[in-house]
Amino acid sequence: IGDPIKQVKAPTVFSNLFTGRNVEAIMIPVHASAKELKKIIDGFKAIQNFDGLIVTIPHKQTIL
Repeated sequence: IGDPIKQVKAPTVFSNLFTGRNVEAIMIPVHASAKELKKIIDGFKAIQNFDGLIVTIPHKQTIL
């Protein structure tokens, strides 16, 4: 989750690792503006099969 996300490589790297290890998971890039961040995090909390996220700029300090 970040803004911008064009440069992020983790979703591709991790999704390929998951596939190679037969892990039933994917990582998707989430483009989130600071204005929408709270709503997005609240939405993640409501998803029963959501296991975690990686946070990048500029949201690291806010999330921590």
